[in-house]
Amino acid sequence: MIILERKNATVKAKNFVGYSSELRKAENIAYMAKIERSLRQLKNVEVIVKSWEELKAMGNE
Repeated sequence: MIILERKNATVKAKNFVGYSSELRKAENIAYMAKIERSLRQLKNVEVIVKSWEELKAMGNE
């Protein structure tokens, strides 16, 4: 089960079938927290989105 909270993502370890490494579980939890943070930033309009063309134009200035 994956539980996404405002500040952090938690995962119940028993649902990681096939993963026996505690380190791998910790890495997955940390990665999910980063994804949740990114989604929260996107929702709160805290990111800047540029097209490839805009980035190339900025490089040519």
